[in-house]
Amino acid sequence: MAESAVTFLLQKLDTLGHEKVRLLGGIREDVGYVRDELERIRAFLRVADAKEEGDEEIKVWVKQVRDVAYDMEDVLDEFLLRFAHHGGRGFYRHLRKIALTMKNLKARHRIASGLQAVRSRVTNIAEGHQRYRYKLSSMEEGSSSSSVPSNKTWYDLRGDALLLEEAQLVGIDKPKRDLIGGLVGGRSELQVVAVAGMGGLGKTTLASKVYEDDVVKRHFQHHARVTVSQVFELDDLLRNIVRQLFDEMKQTLPQEADSMDSGELKAILACFLREKRYLVMLDDLWEVGAWDALKYAFPTNNNGCRLMLTTRNAKLASVSTFDLGGMVYDLKPLSPEQSWNLFCRKAFQGNQCPPYLEKISKNILRKFEGLPLAIVAISGMLASKDRNRMDEWEMVERSLGAELEGNDRLQSVKNILSFSINDLPYNLKYCFLFLSIFSEDYPIDPRKLIRFWIVEGFVQEKEGRIPEEVGEGYFNELVNRSLIQVVRRYNDGRISECRIHDLFREIILLKSKDQSFVAIFGEQSKALPERARRLSIHKPLEIVDGEYDFSSLRSLFWFGAKDDSIPSFSLSTFFNGSLRFLKVLDCRGANIDTFPEEIAKLYNLRYLSLRDTKVSSVPRSIGKLQNLETLDLRHTYVTELPNEILRLRRLRHILVYRYEKTFTSSTEVIGFKALRGLETLSFLQSLCYIAVNHGGASVMKSIGELAQLRRLCILQLRAEHGADLCSSIEKLRYLRSLSLDSANPDEVLNLQNISSPPQCLQRLIISGRLQILPHWIPSLSNLGRLVLRGSGLQVDPFESLQSLPNLVYVELNQAYDGETLCFKAGGFKMLKLLSFYKFDRLRKVTIEKGTMPCLKKIGFRSCKSLEEVPSGIETLGNLEVLDFIDMPDEFLSQLRLRRSDLLHVSTILIGHETDWGVNRPICLDMFSERKAASLCSSSSVPVNKTWYDLQGDALLLEEAQLVGIDKPRRDLIGGLVGGRSELQVVALAGMGGLGKTTLASKVYEDDAVKRHFQHHARVTVSQAFELDDLLRKIVRQLFDEMKQTLPQEADSMDGGELKAILAGFLREKRYLAMLDDVWEVGAWDALKYAFSTNNNGCRLMLTTPNAKLASVSTIDLGGMVYDLKPLSPEQSWNLFCGKAFRGNQCPPYLEKISKKILRKCEGLPLAIVAISGMLALKDRNRKDEWEMVECSLGPELEGNDRLQSVKNILSFSFNDLPYNLKYCFLFLSIFPEDYPIDPRKLIRFWVVEGFVQEKEGRIPEEVGEVFFNELVNRSLIQVVRRYYGGRISECRIHDLFRQIILLKLKDQSFVAIFGEQSKALPERARRLSIHKPLEIVDGGSLFWFSAKDDYIPNFSLSAFFNGGLRFLKVLDCRGANIDKFPEEIAKLRNLRYLSLRDTKVRSIPRSIGKLRNLETLDLRYTYVTELPNEILRLRRLRHILVYRYEKRVSPSIEVIGFKVLGGLESLSFLQSLCFIEVNHGGASVMKSIGELTQLRRLCILELRAEHGADLCSSIEKLRYLRSLSLNTANPDEVLNLQNISSPPQCLQRLIISGRLQILPHWIPSLSNLSRLVLKGSGLQVDPFESLQSLPNLVHVQLNQAYDGETLCFKAGGFRILKELFILKFDRLRKVTIERGAMPCLNDLWFRGCKLLEDVPSGIETLGNLEVLEFLDMPGEFLSRLRQRCNDLLPAVSTILIGHETDGGVDTYQL
Repeated sequence: MAESAVTFLLQKLDTLGHEKVRLLGGIREDVGYVRDELERIRAFLRVADAKEEGDEEIKVWVKQVRDVAYDMEDVLDEFLLRFAHHGGRGFYRHLRKIALTMKNLKARHRIASGLQAVRSRVTNIAEGHQRYRYKLSSMEEGSSSSSVPSNKTWYDLRGDALLLEEAQLVGIDKPKRDLIGGLVGGRSELQVVAVAGMGGLGKTTLASKVYEDDVVKRHFQHHARVTVSQVFELDDLLRNIVRQLFDEMKQTLPQEADSMDSGELKAILACFLREKRYLVMLDDLWEVGAWDALKYAFPTNNNGCRLMLTTRNAKLASVSTFDLGGMVYDLKPLSPEQSWNLFCRKAFQGNQCPPYLEKISKNILRKFEGLPLAIVAISGMLASKDRNRMDEWEMVERSLGAELEGNDRLQSVKNILSFSINDLPYNLKYCFLFLSIFSEDYPIDPRKLIRFWIVEGFVQEKEGRIPEEVGEGYFNELVNRSLIQVVRRYNDGRISECRIHDLFREIILLKSKDQSFVAIFGEQSKALPERARRLSIHKPLEIVDGEYDFSSLRSLFWFGAKDDSIPSFSLSTFFNGSLRFLKVLDCRGANIDTFPEEIAKLYNLRYLSLRDTKVSSVPRSIGKLQNLETLDLRHTYVTELPNEILRLRRLRHILVYRYEKTFTSSTEVIGFKALRGLETLSFLQSLCYIAVNHGGASVMKSIGELAQLRRLCILQLRAEHGADLCSSIEKLRYLRSLSLDSANPDEVLNLQNISSPPQCLQRLIISGRLQILPHWIPSLSNLGRLVLRGSGLQVDPFESLQSLPNLVYVELNQAYDGETLCFKAGGFKMLKLLSFYKFDRLRKVTIEKGTMPCLKKIGFRSCKSLEEVPSGIETLGNLEVLDFIDMPDEFLSQLRLRRSDLLHVSTILIGHETDWGVNRPICLDMFSERKAASLCSSSSVPVNKTWYDLQGDALLLEEAQLVGIDKPRRDLIGGLVGGRSELQVVALAGMGGLGKTTLASKVYEDDAVKRHFQHHARVTVSQAFELDDLLRKIVRQLFDEMKQTLPQEADSMDGGELKAILAGFLREKRYLAMLDDVWEVGAWDALKYAFSTNNNGCRLMLTTPNAKLASVSTIDLGGMVYDLKPLSPEQSWNLFCGKAFRGNQCPPYLEKISKKILRKCEGLPLAIVAISGMLALKDRNRKDEWEMVECSLGPELEGNDRLQSVKNILSFSFNDLPYNLKYCFLFLSIFPEDYPIDPRKLIRFWVVEGFVQEKEGRIPEEVGEVFFNELVNRSLIQVVRRYYGGRISECRIHDLFRQIILLKLKDQSFVAIFGEQSKALPERARRLSIHKPLEIVDGGSLFWFSAKDDYIPNFSLSAFFNGGLRFLKVLDCRGANIDKFPEEIAKLRNLRYLSLRDTKVRSIPRSIGKLRNLETLDLRYTYVTELPNEILRLRRLRHILVYRYEKRVSPSIEVIGFKVLGGLESLSFLQSLCFIEVNHGGASVMKSIGELTQLRRLCILELRAEHGADLCSSIEKLRYLRSLSLNTANPDEVLNLQNISSPPQCLQRLIISGRLQILPHWIPSLSNLSRLVLKGSGLQVDPFESLQSLPNLVHVQLNQAYDGETLCFKAGGFRILKELFILKFDRLRKVTIERGAMPCLNDLWFRGCKLLEDVPSGIETLGNLEVLEFLDMPGEFLSRLRQRCNDLLPAVSTILIGHETDGGVDTYQL
């Protein structure tokens, strides 16, 4: 949206007056230059803006343009602020000018310097303009602001709607019936059936199914459909329609049609269709202009022809039916029930949602608000996630924006919705983007929104229309385009509340952040941005460090929740950064009780709202705000404004009032005292509410001078004001809303003296005695709402009012003193709501037939004399609600007697008024009567042209040349020719070089496979592909196989047409399609619907390096994922020898070297073949050459032609990574070969290095976890070991990948490795990884990986300081020979990560408090037991890890942590706190832990009984907690943990060491729990009965946790439990395992159960049991075990028996 930024800047330059231009002086030339260059660039920006998403180079350039426009605006605003106003007059002005001269000279110099910098940047940008003009030359001439994303890896999948089976659709039946009715029924003239709704609702899907319906096909003689879209060629569209019509009739299209223009084509159409009954579907129309261009192409006749169109534009739909007649079908979102069915069908493959995921799933689903496209996409994405990882699902719920931005499966949703935004004109783009300031589900007032737009400069006066009216037009346009949703309307139809779809909100939040348009604090980000132009605060903000720069801030919005504990809002916090440019200050609801004095300094302020605050007075200094346009003090305690307000000549809206409830339960309006001289505020649009009781005639007259008023509310009117009031009202010709309120009920208002009332008046409220209805009210033809209170009219007013054409709402309260009312036939044509209050004398109401045909609701309240229900009420056919409050008993009796007349009314309410409001205990149920009545009636190919991709050669290899192929081949053939009859996928996954293409090709060519399938086709997809070409190739193969000729027009068909051909060709056939080398989920989504589903056993076989894609494909269509493994060592050796030694044996003297080289290939066939082929050329007698290859494989990969294919094929995977993942993957080079990498530590490194940042509601660690999983899915990181719950505990990278990234890094100064391949230090390293002892260094991040058994010198940082480490961010000295904290560390002010793990450090100095940027402090396995209080200054700390394990006299292990600190709550960013000793901290420490709401991991030691209540309270607040460890001070300390009512639902690991006696009731509700350890609990009741239903529990360890004699594992319990440890159950005698319990159990351990008599009963039913271990068991038990050994051994592979010793555990296998 750089175009918008530039346009607004140019408009600002254009509005500079002559005097201000003169003040520019010597800098005028620079301003002119910048203006001219930006003017030239502007038109080009429209194309560039639309294309930046798909082109990183253009995106950077567009950002530069946007930034320079912002900076130029800053320079211009500073100039205007400094020089364009000099207050005062005469001598005082002269003095002021002298005083400011020196300051202004400095300011002018600063402005001139800033302008010079801007000019220089604009010059560079202009050069880029010339470069990119050529790049986008084909689009520069277009005037559209929008359109299709240029990202070639994304495909518009909406056309696949035509290929979906109807059984796959949800909620389509009723809309389909309605549309078919509109097409085949109705009038005989040509008519339109328009389907309207926002993007993603399924308009194309629905219309396509209607178009294809048999009834519709038979009804019409001729059919055609085209997709119009945002950018279209009229000639091509018409030609397409003509071609379809001729093809349907099997007629040949005249050859000259290809060169005809639109006029000639329209003539052909008119002639062809003149006397025919035809249906033409126009899909995806965007603009009324498109409709106008097409509509006359179709001849009108009386044969029942129809045009069916789909559009997002409600206005277009309305216009089309207005032009030709017909119907608009407003497609609604799916209902919650339909949405849930669709979601479960996709996310859980038609199964029920697991109970523990139901709440999260429904929260996610709520954000999609019934949008089918989005529901299908999100459920498909979630289907590929682990259902046992509840935290992953919770992360999606919490940060949908991050998923939209980064997840391939949601790319289509984002792009389809983005179409609507990209299509907006530049002025509407900013208006829509501005909606991102509002918090989620915030009720947006359109009037307030439009005022914001005006002060921001997005809306300006236009051709005689004031900005508010222009803004209203913009707002309605966004509503018509389905971008803004209407939530609530006033009774007269005006919109009172609106919102935007949650998905649109997520998208514009992404755009706002990317474009620095607005920064959101508190919802998704807890950090303030560097230079924000708009800041929206959604959560309480306590302190803003002075380092933040607010010098560019234009708008500040406060949306802090009122029920939060909000600190007093102080603007002084922001003034540290200077708010000199601030235009908008909206502090609604902030905890402010006095008017902030700093506001008076905001000279540029245009909008000020202190609404809903406790402010009671406004200071005189407000008169300094010369630019103020809106002053909103609603619902404050302000009742008086200072006279200085009259200086604010630009004021447009004064809103000062509140409502107070009186002792009579009525509501009173409190306004502000009238000011004399109001006529000076000539721009006023709104004046509410002004109390005129003390103002006299002068105030009345001054109101009449405010000729621009649109809304006027007056209080405290008296009789003597009448004449002047009438005179003033006559002058207010633009008035839309008028509210008049008398000083007391008996004051008679004479309003008869108005001869020419404001004809724009829409709302009129009069509270006060009138006696006679003002004669001019019935002439207000625009009046929509009329309220009369206390009027005391003597004559029935309805006779006079009945002809008002736009009246929709009438409320009369004590307004009529007569006994009868009559509503005449033909009156009140538009009235919808009618209310009568306190008509004390009213006895009878008559409703004639034909009156009030649109009435929906009537309310009667306290009409004490009314005898019966209004006569004729049964004639009100649209009446929905009857409301009777405080009505007499006789009336209610008559009401019940007349129920048969009211069958058409759906709701009848009866109630009475109380002090608290209206109580309606009775709702007459009319359903039974009605029922009775009714019964009666990226890029990635290497540029090196000398290299060729050898993967295709797999097809040419003889099978005898292949190794290890037999079993995988058999398995895959079984998957293809066996299994279910539905279309399914066989996905072959694995890293590059494993031989996926080779294996799949051999399977595809197998005779059994060839015979089984009737049709065959295979294509290579690769990273960059053209969808049309792929589909065309498949079609051609199928036609060739059948020896049929492919139609010539297939060469020009698009993807949709080719998919339709495929679907038709394959519909009833058994086919096999092989999709080789598929990289992205988006590619799979683009292809999958091309293949027809049937029950003939069809198969798609695909190969991919992306495990996630393989999983997604089988979730979508069913089938199997075959995870191709590397060759075994034996297979690798055979393949190596077969190639390197021509099938001969390896010479003994080369065997050791060969196996070392082979180990680096790690079973990768491609690499083994390449390296062995290269070695085969070497002299076998030159052992030194072979050793050189072993020692320096990297240089061989870089320089040896024979290995080039290996390097390039593996590099594909790296090159395909997004830029952020590339850095993360490159970072793995810091680790030594075969180093066990801890994923958590790796992610922390990524965070502090800046590769991973907070993203739309996700903390950096969570974003890093997503990045890590993506690298695992792409087969770039290998999993070595997992925790019990499936989380990865250790990983590595393939040696060849490591060699490749080391090569890539060699020339980039990314990292220097000391000791592995180089003993010399580089000149300027940014990261230094030490793999061998080192004495001196220089660098930017420092990692220490020296092996502990090396001789390591004492580690001294002083050696590094010779080179200066001022930029050091990471210092990892794990295992270094350090015995005290290096004092130099305190000087590293930029340090973010500090690890002294596994060193001998004993204490931490107070100087650590200087490390203000530190995020991770890792002191594990050191001797540190106390941290200084200065640690509390480190407000950015995220991880405190201080503990070690010590072995005591007994074999048990004790954890030693660190002593508690007071004031922990100040470390609000903490994620990990391990292990903290709280024995001396008391309740305050427990409470402070509860304030660390971001904690994910918490470990507490030395707990005592008295901590219980505060501990429970704190745990409840830690909603993101994943891991919790609680340890008591001694074994006898009883912990009461029962007082937790709402435990953290993300908790995965729970360890409790200490006496419980009763199992905490909340543990069985932890649906995400995977690991549970209880030690010394002393439970009296069998805990397994309560725990058995936990759905994700995989590891349970109970140690001295149960004092009972029996345990029973019930059938069906512990569904996925894998490991069970039962330790030291001293009284346990018997264990029973029922059949069906613990079906996944792998390991079962018993230790020290001295009374256990026998092997558990039913143990033989555990079908997956692999290991049984018995330690320190009684002799009788072991005898029984030996007797039953024969029963156990066939099922259990390993049975271990042993006992514990001082040295550990001594075991032997039975």
